[in-house]
Amino acid sequence: MYSYEIFYICMINIPWIKLYISMCITFQCLLSVILLKVIKCKIPSEIIIFSKDYHLNKGNLKLTNRCDK
Repeated sequence: MYSYEIFYICMINIPWIKLYISMCITFQCLLSVILLKVIKCKIPSEIIIFSKDYHLNKGNLKLTNRCDK
């Protein structure tokens, strides 16, 4: 059982859906991220997934959702 923190940053040329599905197959989380992407991003989003214990030190990433397994 793992917990993942879901982050996104608006970028181009990133297959964000494939990356997200490969790391966290949860329909509710996926739907949340898609809705956030549609509402908040005008260009494709990169979904970056870290384990719960990962120490985030990049100020340009914004927490958008959390997917607990």
